[in-house]
Amino acid sequence: LKDGGRLIVPVGDRTGQRLQKVVKRGGMVCVTALTECAFVPLIGSHGWRPARDSPALPGAIRDETP
Repeated sequence: LKDGGRLIVPVGDRTGQRLQKVVKRGGMVCVTALTECAFVPLIGSHGWRPARDSPALPGAIRDETP
């Protein structure tokens, strides 16, 4: 993100996600958990893998908020 930039991103697996707000200020990145959510599963070549292990999204931001 560019300094001052904001990003709202769903983080989680196929059974549920949490919306998180990522803000960059002065070179620091602040992550705030907003709310639980559930998105329609993404299908196709860029979609979810088969439900065997139900892995989290690769490169997902970890929830560091208390």
